Amino acid sequence: MVNRKLEKMRLPTKGTYDEKVSRLAKALKDQGVPFDELMISSLRTARAKVLHDGKDPTETELGDIIKYLKKATNTLFPG
Repeated sequence: MVNRKLEKMRLPTKGTYDEKVSRLAKALKDQGVPFDELMISSLRTARAKVLHDGKDPTETELGDIIKYLKKATNTLFPG
């Protein structure tokens, strides 16, 4: 999602995930688009725990993740 938006905005996609998120957040904020950089970085951490550490999110955590992903998707790709 982050790389796709960077490409769409014709911004570099090189660097670590955190560098890309920071680049994207700055560009969106410069355009007046609210973007929660901290929350999307937290999603990356949660994803790593689920995929690599075998953690199972609770129903509440899963609901929060889905809710935020919808919000992030609608912010990055409105319409």
